[in-house]
Amino acid sequence: MGKRKPRSSTNAVDATMNLYNKWFSHYFDYLYGLTINSIVWENLPLTILPSLLEQSCTDKGYVLFFQDDALGFLALPCTIGGRLNVNRIPINRVAYSPTGYNIPRTIDNSVIIFNNYQHASDVLTLELYASQLASIRMSTWANLNNQKFPLLLLTSPQQRLSMQNFYMQYDGCVPAIFGTKDFDLESIKALPMQVPFVADKLEDSLHRIMNDFLTWLGVENSNQDKKERMVANEVGSNYGNVELSRNTRLSARKYACDEINAMFGLDIDCHFNSDLNTLLNFPQLNEGEVYEQVYNTSSLDSRTQHAGIRRYNNEQD
Repeated sequence: MGKRKPRSSTNAVDATMNLYNKWFSHYFDYLYGLTINSIVWENLPLTILPSLLEQSCTDKGYVLFFQDDALGFLALPCTIGGRLNVNRIPINRVAYSPTGYNIPRTIDNSVIIFNNYQHASDVLTLELYASQLASIRMSTWANLNNQKFPLLLLTSPQQRLSMQNFYMQYDGCVPAIFGTKDFDLESIKALPMQVPFVADKLEDSLHRIMNDFLTWLGVENSNQDKKERMVANEVGSNYGNVELSRNTRLSARKYACDEINAMFGLDIDCHFNSDLNTLLNFPQLNEGEVYEQVYNTSSLDSRTQHAGIRRYNNEQD
């Protein structure tokens, strides 16, 4: 059996980039899933998949609602271009599917459901958040790993390969490392790196970024990382930001619902996917004792967000 080759610096960089790409894909998929599940559609025809509708809105910034003579009502990706009406809405559009299906439509027999009033995709925003979260995870991993190996080893060129093999075995937690009698220990110097432990601060940064994303998405969350009990004003201090962010996507969809209902005689509606008992969802809960549910990422894993219950009395400060 041949000797195992030491890990080169190039391979180490490739391994680090591969790990970063995995974390990025993990967080992008997670944030993407939260985004496409944040809106609930009501009274959609059975021929329309809400998941496909939301994916098209998130990916491209718009999706086309129309009626096919054979298939019924559909909501598919589309291409837009050509002339605009006075409201700068494309007059002509072509709906398509990966199966090869495509059909031209106009402003008179179809409605474009826009993702927001900017007619923009959310993919760039999701990539930015995923990149930040992945970078923090990598920094946390590096900081923790440096606590395990806080040394810089200096040796001669002749013993460099031996030291690399020694370090790889040490990295792999091998219980016993064997050497030869002619191994010159006197020529080896170890300099302590003294890397400060900041993994806890990096975790706090990760939670703040995750809370910032939830605010952008329109999800009630605790934007403070206090460990102790929070009063009502602290819990709801960012409700204004949450509501405005929520409406940037919801308002465009509700406007499209009105157009669809007027054109096709349907009763389609949509609302934000939140059943938390908060004043944002239930404004009538403004007197007496209220149970506030918020998402607090400071005490939860970012992969499994669960609702933490905050109880308070509105009559108190």
